[in-house]
Amino acid sequence: MTLLLVGAIAAAGWAGLQMLRQPDDAVAPAATKEDAARAQEKLYAILTGTGRTSGGGNVIITQAELNAFLARNLVEIGDLPVSDTSVSLAPEGIAEIRGRLPLSYLVREVHGDALGGTLPSSWLERRVWIGLVANVRVEAGPGTRRYLRLDVRRFSIGRQPLPSMTPRLVLSPSALRWFRWSLPGTVEDVRVEKGRVVVRTAG
Repeated sequence: MTLLLVGAIAAAGWAGLQMLRQPDDAVAPAATKEDAARAQEKLYAILTGTGRTSGGGNVIITQAELNAFLARNLVEIGDLPVSDTSVSLAPEGIAEIRGRLPLSYLVREVHGDALGGTLPSSWLERRVWIGLVANVRVEAGPGTRRYLRLDVRRFSIGRQPLPSMTPRLVLSPSALRWFRWSLPGTVEDVRVEKGRVVVRTAG
């Protein structure tokens, strides 16, 4: 029994250290103001229904443009204070998303303020990496409404892999709403391909 307890404590300690470590591939993508400006122009075209940059009503946003836009405009998701956010776009609707947030946020969501009061402030202020791999798809809603949905397939904190349901446990309801959000009426479909997002707008 004692050996089992020691083993459990050691395993928990190792997992905790892995969560604090930076993933090997956590490198911020290059982002230019030109890419950010192009992304902003394309998003405006999508919202206003004037996007015809590729013919056939398609607006194509490249991975570089998307990351540049996020780097300059995204400071929080719901009440989630994120930084160093990046997105990697893969074939068949797969997106890998990374970012950093204060450890205090995760501790508060999971354990409340009780545990936070027992940890050094330097630990709580430390930003940890979170990463997820999700399938991105358009979901039909009532009437003509459509939603962009992210179905999480893999999730990690630092270098520690965790079950795909973990975001529901460690993120607030306002942050979780970003996993399913309403598309503007001008958007008919969103398709993730390697290195780009293809948005089909209404004709």
